[in-house]
Amino acid sequence: MREFGRYLRKQGIDAYILAPKTVHQLTPDPPYFFTAEEIGHFFAAADSVRPFSGFRGREYIIPAIFRLMYCCGIRCKEARMLRCKNVFLEKGFLDIMWSKGPKNRRLYISQELVDYLILYDRKISGLYPGREYFFPGYRGRSYVSKCFIANNFRRCWEQSYPDFSGVQYPRAIDLRHHFAWANINKWASERLDVNVMLPYLMRYMGHQTVKQTLYYFHFVPDFYPSYRALAESSDDILPEVPQ
Repeated sequence: MREFGRYLRKQGIDAYILAPKTVHQLTPDPPYFFTAEEIGHFFAAADSVRPFSGFRGREYIIPAIFRLMYCCGIRCKEARMLRCKNVFLEKGFLDIMWSKGPKNRRLYISQELVDYLILYDRKISGLYPGREYFFPGYRGRSYVSKCFIANNFRRCWEQSYPDFSGVQYPRAIDLRHHFAWANINKWASERLDVNVMLPYLMRYMGHQTVKQTLYYFHFVPDFYPSYRALAESSDDILPEVPQ
């Protein structure tokens, strides 16, 4: 609006120009930090999604896309718009193209996640042969929508915790926060030099500066002991699902 006012003045129109730095800056909602138990119950709910005739393959897409977001800390948009031609499971990596500007990056993934996605790809390819996107949208057209991610994340969470009364309600983007925070805590518990490791995390998450990566990290002492124990007792990347 300020620039529009300046434009009108240049056109000879008497217009009011907003003073600089008068607009209130939006404050992003604080992230939700998951415990290992919450992650397990969430994916148990995702794995229990039933087939729906109105959207074939939904029961395969939901647990797979959330696992990819959880394991790799990628943005919702990056997961939704991931093309099959940029997924190289036989080589153990995938390419994120043109994300948040003209930036590309290659993400190497664990063998555990590779094996899971291979099974997913076989199932979904049987329903949508020749699809363009790794997580196809309704009837195989294009990619899944933002609403698909948000609504199904909420359904899985509500199924796991129907009486949840926390101050901050979890969102799909919080899986990205969790990825950064859990990795930094894990390195700290292993007595690795976090300052040395941060540039690797920065590149993996698609940031240009370490400061951008640290935005996702909020040290929460209450959860640190549980993640330290988890890091020391397990090398698995995929979440444990309650039986």
